Amino acid sequence: MADTIKILDKEKSKATFNIIGGKQTTSLIARLVKLDDEEKQTLKDEAVNILSNCNNPVSTIGSTTGIAVGYVQSGKTMSFTTLTALAVDN
Repeated sequence: MADTIKILDKEKSKATFNIIGGKQTTSLIARLVKLDDEEKQTLKDEAVNILSNCNNPVSTIGSTTGIAVGYVQSGKTMSFTTLTALAVDN
C-alpha cells in the first residue's frame, strides 16, 4: 500500500478549536529560567501555531503527520516538550 503525502493549505487546516495554555504549559514555561519573557512568549506562540495545524482532538477523526527540522541545539526538544504540554492542556 502506497502512502500519500499532501501539502496542507494552511488557511484551510487551521484549528477549529480554541487552543489554551493551561496548567501544564504554564508550569513548563515557568521552569525555563534561561529564557527571557519575550523568548518564552515566542516559544508558546510557535507551539500554538503548530497545534493549530492538528486535528481537533475531541471531535475530529483523522491524522496529520509533521516533521521537525533544526540545527544542533536549536531548541527542537524544548519545542516538542512545549507542544506536548500544550496538547495535554487541550
